[in-house]
Amino acid sequence: MIITFILPNVGISGGVRVILEYANRLSERKHEVYVVYPIVPPIFISKSKAKAIQNKIIGALVNLKKSNKIGWFNLKSNINIIRIPTINPRYVNILKSRVPDSDIIIATSWETAYFVNNLPKEKGEKFYFVQHYEIWDLWSNLSCWEKAIKIEKDGIRLPLAMTYVSPEKPYIKKFKAMVDYSYVLPLKKITISLWLKNLLEQRFKQKVYDVIPNGINFDIFYCSKNEKNWNSEKKIILMPYRGIRWKGDEDGIYALNNIHKRYGHKVEIWLYGPKSSHLPQWIKFFERPNDEKLRELYCKAHIFVAPSWVEGFYLPPLEAMACKCSVVTTNVGAVPDYVIPEQTAIVVPPRSPQKIEEGLSYLLDNWSIAKRIAENGYKYVRQLTWEKSVDKLERLFKKVITEKIK
Repeated sequence: MIITFILPNVGISGGVRVILEYANRLSERKHEVYVVYPIVPPIFISKSKAKAIQNKIIGALVNLKKSNKIGWFNLKSNINIIRIPTINPRYVNILKSRVPDSDIIIATSWETAYFVNNLPKEKGEKFYFVQHYEIWDLWSNLSCWEKAIKIEKDGIRLPLAMTYVSPEKPYIKKFKAMVDYSYVLPLKKITISLWLKNLLEQRFKQKVYDVIPNGINFDIFYCSKNEKNWNSEKKIILMPYRGIRWKGDEDGIYALNNIHKRYGHKVEIWLYGPKSSHLPQWIKFFERPNDEKLRELYCKAHIFVAPSWVEGFYLPPLEAMACKCSVVTTNVGAVPDYVIPEQTAIVVPPRSPQKIEEGLSYLLDNWSIAKRIAENGYKYVRQLTWEKSVDKLERLFKKVITEKIK
């Protein structure tokens, strides 16, 4: 098959990593794979038009300097990377010749859905790979969360309630409308978690062709026998720090601050992510670690904290479990799909910093249980392989093409 993925950008992110993993593995199965992305990043709306223009210019200049390689990901050399000026759907007729005729073409974000929808049919059977409910500004807006809580008390279903929230700020309202409409475009929907399946089916009345969970690259995320020292004098707690409100940074810091006060020198707190100058001195910070360094951090840490308010899937807890960490995670994304509470991880409600603190204290005070949960989690995630995920995706594509021919 000829398979084309349309990406909004190739910057470092979990969603882009997932698509590139599929590209690599479909290529290994002798499919002809294309990755298409724009030189000018798609910034359709922003709090500040000036800021949006500035971001577009910077992004375009960075992309112009790039060769047709993705520096942070080891993409196979036989995969065809195509850069086009823009994915603005208004310019499809001008740009369609730059997009290869394919058997399958996949939109990978709400911005790309409009572009793929406008392409002519010879570009392939049109799919929309939904990896999140991409209403980014709403997820960080506290007033929107308060409205959602009035609709739905259950923390697991709370993100679904956000679909019914009408933002007060015009730019957020317009942004949400654009994202929402992308889900009713006539594209075949695939997604990665049950909550996103429910979102598409219940709120947007869409058929979901399959739920295909993300896999773990065990060649990258693993922990050899002697790397994890459970008998070390200091217990190391690791947490991602993204600088984004809905990632739960403040909740995590609140919990870690109380843990630091209570346990003092018995614990060491490590964070990783984009550069930050506003963290307490007792935190050891690692700026933008590459995969090799991140694996090292996972393997040295004993406990991993995942405090997000909402996620499409939530890969970091899986990666940490693959590296034998005992995990405390909020019950978001696909966590209800791949975690057995109290057995493979400690699961707490989102937006509950006290519960995160309680989970951490429980593990620190019950070290044998912490080790057992880490071992259980490690064994459990071995089933979540990319091979199984690619099998499902490949079968779906073949089925759709076969039925089309009939």
